[in-house]
Amino acid sequence: MKRKSIVLIVLIFSALINIKAWNNLRIIDPMNPWNYLPAYLTQADLTVHPKGTFIEIGMYLTFATDQHKPDSSVQLEAIYNFDLPANAMITDSWLWIEGEPEKALIMDRWTASAIYEGIVERRRDPSILTKLGPTSYELRVYPLTSNMSRKVKITYLVPANWSSKQVTVPVPVTQLRVGEAWPEEINVFTQTDTTWKNPTINSDSVTEFVPYTGSEYPVNMGTVITTDNSSYTLGFDSPMKDGLFINHYPDGNTGYYQLALLPSVLLDVDEPKKICFLVDYEGTRGELSGILESTIRNNLAETDSFNIMISGIEIYKAGKQWLPANADTISKVFESLDDISNSYSVLPMLIAEGMKFTGDDGALLIISDDYNIHSNIEANQLIEDLGAYKPWPVIHVLDLNMYYYGIWMGGRNYYGNEYFYSLLTRQTNGNYVSLRNGKDEIQNLEELVQSAGGFISSFDLYTTLEQGFCFSRYNAGLIGSTAYLNRPILQVGRYNGSFPFKLILSGVYDDQSFSEEISVDAGSIHLTDTVARQIWSGMYIQSLEQSAVSNELIGEIISESLENRILTYYTAFLTLEPGMVIEEIDIEDQFREGGELVGLDDEKPALTGLSLAAYPNPFSSEITFRLEIPADQYDEHASLRIYNASGQLVRIIDLKDYPAEELITITWNGRDDSGVEIDQGIYLVKYLSKNATKTIRVVKIQ
Repeated sequence: MKRKSIVLIVLIFSALINIKAWNNLRIIDPMNPWNYLPAYLTQADLTVHPKGTFIEIGMYLTFATDQHKPDSSVQLEAIYNFDLPANAMITDSWLWIEGEPEKALIMDRWTASAIYEGIVERRRDPSILTKLGPTSYELRVYPLTSNMSRKVKITYLVPANWSSKQVTVPVPVTQLRVGEAWPEEINVFTQTDTTWKNPTINSDSVTEFVPYTGSEYPVNMGTVITTDNSSYTLGFDSPMKDGLFINHYPDGNTGYYQLALLPSVLLDVDEPKKICFLVDYEGTRGELSGILESTIRNNLAETDSFNIMISGIEIYKAGKQWLPANADTISKVFESLDDISNSYSVLPMLIAEGMKFTGDDGALLIISDDYNIHSNIEANQLIEDLGAYKPWPVIHVLDLNMYYYGIWMGGRNYYGNEYFYSLLTRQTNGNYVSLRNGKDEIQNLEELVQSAGGFISSFDLYTTLEQGFCFSRYNAGLIGSTAYLNRPILQVGRYNGSFPFKLILSGVYDDQSFSEEISVDAGSIHLTDTVARQIWSGMYIQSLEQSAVSNELIGEIISESLENRILTYYTAFLTLEPGMVIEEIDIEDQFREGGELVGLDDEKPALTGLSLAAYPNPFSSEITFRLEIPADQYDEHASLRIYNASGQLVRIIDLKDYPAEELITITWNGRDDSGVEIDQGIYLVKYLSKNATKTIRVVKIQ
């Protein structure tokens, strides 16, 4: 059978880029979709596998409804909406059918949706996983009854947070607090090896892993956590050596590589940092103390200094002077903290105290969920009053408030204290970040701490091989041409040739230009698996999604998605019963006309010189067919026949209506034989004559 090219439906929803995800589980009767039933997440297991710059997480979830209602004969549908961190990429979906896991197919979203909806009507076993927004996703599972639960698996890759001490990843606990009830405890498993060692879970306390000897998951360590905490991180000892880590997946002389580097260590320009943390927090985002402690431990060196001040009737101060950021001091400080939250805000007083303590001898990092300074009048007055404490330190802000309505000022909405924070950080050359950026507390806080150590301007990172070259590089951790000294730079790319690996770092630091060349031999480069190719593919797809939308780019996104199993806006994971695709609904390979199969492999041999093309493809209103026929083979009884994805004939275009020329152009207005505009979807266009047939697929979009 010849290799079939796949032309796929394009679903372009401009509103998608503005969708903010939520974590939710609901169960409905698809025949009565307004009827919601109790939804329960009865079991949740997590597997965590480090892959380099990214970490792979598997979520094993079991959905159920009330076993006493409705009648067990009623077939229900589970709908799970969930959010993932920014730049995460879903790579797999499984559905358990009769106790055995079935791996999902990946296909264009329109076809997958059509198949899923058709199966739901016929009451069979499918699941479909789609991407709704930059960080939001939806999984639908059918059927589920009151006496039968359904188990699924969702696998995704998420960027790791690197430091010289630990490589960490957020544990997806908030994604599991869904439905009317969820498990009080979650099993977390991981695999350790010579590269990835000593896994721990950090929150308000540290949880150790113990050996796992079961056979259900391919892991060797496991632990249990509770779901009553909003934030956990899972960390491994950092495999960085002298500020650098590289791994690769080879494929002959070519391959894929990942690297993580800390500029301050590689360039030996790390200067001691001083950060005073100002905490004005009412506790609306759960436990913060553990997050702050683990961030200080992982990102400050023993030569650095810190202090902590907390809102209250009297401002709490961890120390009267700067405290050394060594392990013993950090432990003593957090052991003495009874509660890092407060029931009210005294943010202006807290900032003033922080300014008086710090002066221009360090940086302030404000962590607050306050929203009371929301007008420009209040903000401007407070900025003026704080002027009494100049010279100001550099001030960074982590805004934890998510629920306050925006106020329209200067042509845009400002949420909570955003206007005030923007003024304050702009005037002090600091950074303002909010949870609205799609990252969680852990990621945002870590990046702010890393940015407090200064930066390199006009920074350039060039990678190559001594015997070859690198190409198709994608960077994370850079802001334009600026690199923070203590923020890791992550790069994923491809190579052709052989090691040693070479890095050239150049830029301007402290008003001095520099260029540093580093060579890494093959023995210092770790070997990884095919997931490296998926990571590169995912970053390539994300770069395409950020570009201007065009038919060519969308086609490339779909092609890359299908080849490397990366979920996109235009594709979906569809899990079906074994054999169902081949035996019943192979829409990709066959259409139906009057009960007879109309496929691509039953064509008569094409004539030499015969070609059929269409443009633009996809199309929205009109499409032009370009038909080249050898002059001596023209057939006035020939026609173009257009079929929809169900195999129904929607339009016949007779060639007798066009002049007998070698090149015929036919413009079609996207309407069927009765003059009705066709729906968006995949269509088969077939040239049919007594001598030959030729078939192409086209896509109609809105």
